[in-house]
Amino acid sequence: MGRDLGKLHFSTKVAYGFGQLGEALFLGLTLAFVPIFYNQAVGLSADLVGIALFIGIFSDAISDPLIGSISDRWRSKRFGRRHPFLFVSAPPLALCLYMLFQPPAELLAVSDGATLPDQWPLFFWMAGWLLLGRFFLTLYIVPHLALGAELSTDYDERASVYSYNAMFGFFFGPMVAFVAWTWFFAGESLRVSDGAMVAGQLNPANYENIAILSAVGIILGIWICAAFTLRQVKNLPQPPDNLPPFRFTTVFVEVYGAFRNRSYVMLMVGFFCLSMTLGHAESTNTIMFTFYWEFQPSEIRWFSFFQTAGFVLGAFMAPFLVRRIQKRPLVVISVLGYGIVHPAPYILRMMGLWPENGDELLLPFLLAWTVIATWCLASLNVCVMSMLADLVDEHELTSGRRQEGVFYSARVFFAKASNSVASFLAGITLAYYADLPANSIPGELDDDILFRMGFLVVLFSIGAVIAGWFYSRYKLDKTRVTEIQAELAIARESS
Repeated sequence: MGRDLGKLHFSTKVAYGFGQLGEALFLGLTLAFVPIFYNQAVGLSADLVGIALFIGIFSDAISDPLIGSISDRWRSKRFGRRHPFLFVSAPPLALCLYMLFQPPAELLAVSDGATLPDQWPLFFWMAGWLLLGRFFLTLYIVPHLALGAELSTDYDERASVYSYNAMFGFFFGPMVAFVAWTWFFAGESLRVSDGAMVAGQLNPANYENIAILSAVGIILGIWICAAFTLRQVKNLPQPPDNLPPFRFTTVFVEVYGAFRNRSYVMLMVGFFCLSMTLGHAESTNTIMFTFYWEFQPSEIRWFSFFQTAGFVLGAFMAPFLVRRIQKRPLVVISVLGYGIVHPAPYILRMMGLWPENGDELLLPFLLAWTVIATWCLASLNVCVMSMLADLVDEHELTSGRRQEGVFYSARVFFAKASNSVASFLAGITLAYYADLPANSIPGELDDDILFRMGFLVVLFSIGAVIAGWFYSRYKLDKTRVTEIQAELAIARESS
């Protein structure tokens, strides 16, 4: 069967984007709530939380190129190269998420004379389930991203495909947090371990029901995506005959081949720098909302709603902006915008120019900033995903091999590698620089601790600004991509 080079049906793009529910549920809970759950709810020290996050994310990053290379070679007339991984990954991913938030009572027990539970058993429970969960997430994410590049070869339609993917992802992700803050963590409750009345997110008993609901949602989201895009398999490419059999050494050769493309290198290095900023934000946002800004769950939930608005608007507008100014300028504007907007409230607070905690203007100001920041991230995401698909075409033209899996897995590797480093540094700096104690009470931290916590946000935001320079080095534009498409069409006809 030949490739479908025209427009995709609306239902296909919706089904593809719906798969983001599984990723959003796992990442939404692990990134937003795992650090505060283990550090502030059950009493694992911040440095060990950071190390566990580093182990889980970085070890998973190593598997990304392997899964990408294997899926590039997978042969199945009925399920194609990508769909088998989508179907298989969902149940174990759901199980890992549930177990991550359900450490046994024996691990949470506090010995006589101690103030915190035994640290190392709790650390190994967290690190083990996080590592397994991250592996099964890769088993889904890498083939899913590669599938998006295969669905269409049209320059603008690719932006549309990833726009749907981004809109669903940016909708589901914040809404997971909104539901959690509204129904599962609302109000105060009694924490059994120390008898204290604490905010909902600081009580480990409040996590079981949301873990169960999210596990079910992971399976439904991924399987719906796989089932309703399965009909496209007949139009998707099979592994080329000149692709050598899978070997571990082959993976590194293929990744090296991808990095011979200068534009690809610029995208990956830029993404690494940006992910340092994002990784720190993802690891500390809930902690900052709770302790730095001293918001209640009923207030924190609105950040999820406004993140959704910014993400969906940014993803929706991105294809239109691409047609006006193309992808590279939009990426540079977006990443620099985020690098400035994200730390601005903390800088202004340090200068005495931002509303104090408890001021009625504080929440509206931060919500407005959130919409702008997430708009920038959404536009950036849509463009970068589409730019990678264009680079896959260029790679096919120069090498004769179409390897979406390798290109997208290397991107995911860079994201996770830098994210793991950022999560590790976030835990270490909170423990040893900010000196944030476990089981803290909002409103009772020293001003010096709060100042150092805010300064860390500003420091890590430099990564986004540096990323803008690397993204500006990307070379492909619409004219060149159109030329590549034409040359590939001639080559396919001749073969």
